[in-house]
Amino acid sequence: MSELSLERLEARLARAAASYLKDLRAAQENGDRTRELRATLSRLGFRMADIETLVSPGGCLPSALRAEMGEALRRESAYQLRCARGHRTGYDLNRHMVVARALREFDRHAATPSAPAAPRERRGRRRSPRR
Repeated sequence: MSELSLERLEARLARAAASYLKDLRAAQENGDRTRELRATLSRLGFRMADIETLVSPGGCLPSALRAEMGEALRRESAYQLRCARGHRTGYDLNRHMVVARALREFDRHAATPSAPAAPRERRGRRRSPRR
């Protein structure tokens, strides 16, 4: 391999990396954070029209539907936690992380602009009694 072709390869890699980083930043600025929320709610059986209404700025969903979405995400999160604690073979860490991020994003969208979300109460870790 000649020196010239190696330099061209390195230049192409640098341009590709810069382009990827630029696209990634643009996606994050354009609200791509809701991608996991959209995918998770869709997988849980909600209609895309309702999901788009939830994530759109100023979107107004019926409170019953919003509560149902939140409950479905919390149930899925609890299921993933049970799978992790039970060391089940079907447990998927990536799926667990996606559900957790989707739940955080849902809580961010579900909070009304006039009333800030209440801080979550921290619970201490449960410890087994010393023997």
